[in-house]
Amino acid sequence: MEATVDKDLDWFAHADLRAYEGEYVALAHRQVAAHGKDPGEVYEEGKKRFPGEKVVLWKVMEEGCYIFIVARPSLGD
Repeated sequence: MEATVDKDLDWFAHADLRAYEGEYVALAHRQVAAHGKDPGEVYEEGKKRFPGEKVVLWKVMEEGCYIFIVARPSLGD
């Protein structure tokens, strides 16, 4: 699993996400699964698009800095 996380972080660090500046993005399988202004809605949409998969929520800042948001995993996922 650690290798997958490293690959995901590497992809994210090099991805061109300028189109999502100021928004939250849900990432799964090294792609944007959902995006928008409401983090809860973005995360839920990402989980709907990739059921049973790991979805990571990030905030794409307007100045190129990123914030990692840790979501509490659900036992039902």
